[in-house]
Amino acid sequence: QVVSRRAQVRWFTELLATQRRGTDGLPPVVRTHAAVALGRLVQDAELDVRSAALEALTDLATSRQSRVNLRTASFMGLGEGLTAGSDPVDREGLRSLVNVVRSGQVLERHFAAIALAEATSRQGNGPLVDDGSLPIDPQFDRAFKDNTAGWEGLELGRRALMRHLARGRADSMPWFALALGVQNWHLQRAGLPWNPTVAAAMREKIRTTRSAAFVGAYAIACGLVHQGATDSALEKAGVQVHNAFRRTRDPRARGQVAIALGLLDYEPARKDLVELLDSSRFQPELLWSASVALILSGDATVIPTLIDTLEKARSSASRGAAAAALGRVGDSRAAAPLLELLNDTSQATAARAFAIVGLGLLCEATRLPWRTPAAHANPYFEVTGTLLGNGKGLLDLN
Repeated sequence: QVVSRRAQVRWFTELLATQRRGTDGLPPVVRTHAAVALGRLVQDAELDVRSAALEALTDLATSRQSRVNLRTASFMGLGEGLTAGSDPVDREGLRSLVNVVRSGQVLERHFAAIALAEATSRQGNGPLVDDGSLPIDPQFDRAFKDNTAGWEGLELGRRALMRHLARGRADSMPWFALALGVQNWHLQRAGLPWNPTVAAAMREKIRTTRSAAFVGAYAIACGLVHQGATDSALEKAGVQVHNAFRRTRDPRARGQVAIALGLLDYEPARKDLVELLDSSRFQPELLWSASVALILSGDATVIPTLIDTLEKARSSASRGAAAAALGRVGDSRAAAPLLELLNDTSQATAARAFAIVGLGLLCEATRLPWRTPAAHANPYFEVTGTLLGNGKGLLDLN
């Protein structure tokens, strides 16, 4: 396995070293996806193999000779392969991401922010014995000082994201908010404490935001950064997100804020979520969001409502949303109505197909949908037809 991994890394790095289509005849899209694959490939590799791959990605990330899509994909690759540890390759990779978040092009900054959150929420090796070969830069080195072994770079990422959340471009701030949410979500699973400063900043964003384009992102970020929070902080967050739900009328934004209420498990909002579920029976996207919100909060009353919707829906889209939501519930009571729809030959083919989707979701062995690994860290700005292709790609499948 080690020999195979070395050969694969060597092949990927040689491929990425060619900036334009050359004698190999490969189109740019291949190198774009190769950058992400290389980062994934070395997550648990030996240090020298890891270093070779991440140094290659860092070079791409900092080279203005690289196409913008390739640079952006290299940030995603770094997010997959870097850690919060203090190995030289991690330190240099994190430096490059912080610099891009600060001064890169708009698209680059957004993806670099998510990559920085992913990388700094993954424990690395430590402590590092500094042999004098690393450049001295107080701006970065202070963040590495006196932190827990393997998490030396955590504060570097957190501070950079917080700084730009406070003073960045308005249309970029939701990305920084979601990055902080992603970071906290992973840190909670690693057993680290939540950060009250980040949580307070997100509550303030929710309190002051009136834009339908941004409120959904801030609400979900707020739900994520409050995972593991104290009861007092959760109550404050619930109040702010519930207020945002009440004042938001845009259907898509309203659904996103509803999901945030589910993440927070805010009991006073439960009645509003149930009403949303009932009123959105024939609005597929909103129905799905309301169902997810109630499922997250553990409300079992969602099952009878969805079964009733499945039976009475007037369109395949509404029936599909109800079937998918029933599958997501993971409750055995959902199996019978889905099987009944599947076996009813008088129903339209599309309706029966949605029943298959629901049953597939219901019977999945993992907590996340089967296509999540393929969708994660996917450079959708240069996607392939096998992933998304007029309803025939892997990610087009429900």
